[in-house]
Amino acid sequence: MVLLSTVRASNARLKDPKYYPPDPVAVITGATSGIGEATAKEFAKCTVRPRIYLLGRSKQTYIFMSVDLSLLKNVERVCEEIKSEESRLDVFIRASLIQPNHMNFTHENRHPVTSEGIHKLLATTVHSRLLSISLLLPLLRSAPSPHVLLIAGGTKEGPIHTTSLSALTLPLAAIRPHLTAMLTLSLEKLAQQAPEVSFVRCFPGAVRTRIFERDGSCRIWGMKWLFAVLGRWVCVPVEECGERQVFYVSGKRYPGGVGNGKGKGEEEGEEVARGSDGRVGSGVYSVGWDGESAPASVEEGLRAQREDGTRDVVWEYVLGEWGRVRNI
Repeated sequence: MVLLSTVRASNARLKDPKYYPPDPVAVITGATSGIGEATAKEFAKCTVRPRIYLLGRSKQTYIFMSVDLSLLKNVERVCEEIKSEESRLDVFIRASLIQPNHMNFTHENRHPVTSEGIHKLLATTVHSRLLSISLLLPLLRSAPSPHVLLIAGGTKEGPIHTTSLSALTLPLAAIRPHLTAMLTLSLEKLAQQAPEVSFVRCFPGAVRTRIFERDGSCRIWGMKWLFAVLGRWVCVPVEECGERQVFYVSGKRYPGGVGNGKGKGEEEGEEVARGSDGRVGSGVYSVGWDGESAPASVEEGLRAQREDGTRDVVWEYVLGEWGRVRNI
């Protein structure tokens, strides 16, 4: 476990220009509440003169851009706007944008889709995230130590159903491990294009946020009751969660695979994490709420999916869907 004291000590060094460059540019989605908001506030507090873009549905402060990121055409539009304004991007953080209504599956509507014909969960957790990164990759590669953080799903990778990559025929229980593995393997493909970029996927743990105030379904009420009874023992405080997210994109524990990031952890006296492929400092990391890498069973599953060609099949599918949506 990465101790909270270690996280705070690392974050406290971010105002030192010898440790972390001043004037960082960051894009943070889902930052108007919950984990995203806590992460944005921590990043703003810890860094020197940050320039922060907040992408979401409700206006707050900083440079706010109102956009529904479940639609890929919106993703392309907002990324082009950012590219027209910036010459580099130091940090890209994608907090969860899954709304409560995305979790309200009924017998008649077990697989809700967006207006672009993509399963809502697949659109928000896989396609939208990957497309954002792909479009902003030139800016990221122009930064001295670029980091990408995707919040939700780390260490939860499982079987990928190649006969239903769209997830439109999968039972609900199979969707999360399917989508999370698709995302991690696709990040590895992006890392091949930009090995100097650090890519981190994290599972933030059970964090009590305002998302549970926006919906009155039985499922949400059940989760609210569970948190009310057990929250003291099982929930990660949202402020601590925000501190940990900033650590993932600023400390030296999760460097890029080659180039500027390689070896920085050892040079600074910090332990470097094991990547999703089992190699230390590989550049793509799947971590739990405490910052520790995925267990060996998850790494073995991902290894098998690389070796049997599943990773390539997934990436071809993702690129194909992007092309299909552009032609709508």
